Amino acid sequence: MKVQIFDSSRVLVVLSREEAQALGLGGALSWNSLRCRLAAAHVFSEISRRYRLPLRNRRILLRASEVVSGETVLFFTLQKGRILRLAEKHLLAVYECCRADDLFRAAAVIGRLAASPGELYRWPSSQEGPCWRLIVPVTLGQYPALRCALGEYARFRGGGASYAAYTREHGILLSNRAAECLRPQ
Repeated sequence: MKVQIFDSSRVLVVLSREEAQALGLGGALSWNSLRCRLAAAHVFSEISRRYRLPLRNRRILLRASEVVSGETVLFFTLQKGRILRLAEKHLLAVYECCRADDLFRAAAVIGRLAASPGELYRWPSSQEGPCWRLIVPVTLGQYPALRCALGEYARFRGGGASYAAYTREHGILLSNRAAECLRPQ
């Protein structure tokens, strides 16, 4: 592993093909995968320990690439500033369905994946006529799976309290427990 420290905020690391494979990097892995991010975090923690880099109140930006020769290049940039964390445990996701069968399928998915049954609203203004909107509180860990599963049946309209408030203000409440009231009897 070759390390070059430009200053206290920029570090360049070059891993040989063997070192990258030992860490589980290389091949057709995506840098967005958890495995690659954990391996990069392991490399960075080793470097910060070895060279005593100041990490207090800093965010770490990673740029990574695999070179044709098989080496892996990691460029770490430390940025000053607050580390932002989400204050809420749940994210409110708003979905819209314009067909009744899609609404029933979406409610079945919500019943399986979501933390609570969600709210159902009649949404009057749409290009395709009247639609329904679902406000679903999901945990942050469940959010990607729910968005992927519901993408087949409903359109994602937004996430967060402001989208939910807009739907609550302009929609007509039909049920506070959408997944339960739309379940086939």
